[in-house]
Amino acid sequence: MARWALSPVIGSGTYEDPYRAKAADHGGHVTVIPGNADGTPMYPWCVVKFFDDADMVAAAADGDIRVLPAWSLDHPITAGEAAAIEAAGVKFGLNPPDATGHTVRQVLRWFADQLDVTWDVG
Repeated sequence: MARWALSPVIGSGTYEDPYRAKAADHGGHVTVIPGNADGTPMYPWCVVKFFDDADMVAAAADGDIRVLPAWSLDHPITAGEAAAIEAAGVKFGLNPPDATGHTVRQVLRWFADQLDVTWDVG
């Protein structure tokens, strides 16, 4: 099952230290980091989808990223789970709407919309 996270974008943009998701420290992943015309990241954060070979124990312990629980994309979010999603968004300066009753897929699309990208979360 895919695992999703919000991650800061780190790096100085050089060959030796490229812009990347901090979550990359924990193994296989895919992310989209929208860029400005000068090549710098448009936002200081990104949404990350971890692959099955990622070290999820280390990712969950990383205080810089926020890993969402292992929910299916169509999992309906409870009020308690919505509070965790809101806290993850606030960490990155976002104010997500109340996710109670929505699915993980809808929440991920909301985060992707904040990046102003088209990203098929499945």
